[in-house]
Amino acid sequence: MKINVDGINEGSRVLQANYTAQAMGFGDSDFDFQKTVDLTAKVTRMGLDVLVECEIRTVVTQSCCRCLENFGLEVATAFQTLFVPEKPPKSYRHDIRRPLVSDEDDKVTRYKGKEIDLSRGILEAIQLFLPMKPLCHSGCKGLCPSCGVNRNVSTCRCGEGAGSAQYHPFRDLKWKAE
Repeated sequence: MKINVDGINEGSRVLQANYTAQAMGFGDSDFDFQKTVDLTAKVTRMGLDVLVECEIRTVVTQSCCRCLENFGLEVATAFQTLFVPEKPPKSYRHDIRRPLVSDEDDKVTRYKGKEIDLSRGILEAIQLFLPMKPLCHSGCKGLCPSCGVNRNVSTCRCGEGAGSAQYHPFRDLKWKAE
């Protein structure tokens, strides 16, 4: 999503849009989007600075870490970024009322030209939203460690005591200790 800075008047404005992953430039990303990316952005122009507060909604395909089945994860996240010009006019730099802006701050992004591109911020917000170990549902039983059957779909014939052969020596130690 690109915003034309010259098209924004002083003050706030709310923009809403729906984009496909390809239209956003996410075709090369590692994500498989099941739905369009729904955006609601509150854009506030303050002189040459532009504050963008963006809410994102979409569905991304994930693989469950227990049963390895694919499922759609609803993404509902937000981010905000202050965009400042890359090379502001000299009068702009010497305004004492303006707070100092550091490039090390993740919430400050420099823009050049007349357009602000939100694609990178949107993709980062989606990446930060996704869990490290996604689960298809909280009660997922996962795969059987012996035969590999998905225990959410069917029951395995291994039984409760079955496990990987590498753990059998420990089971024998348990019995000897008693």
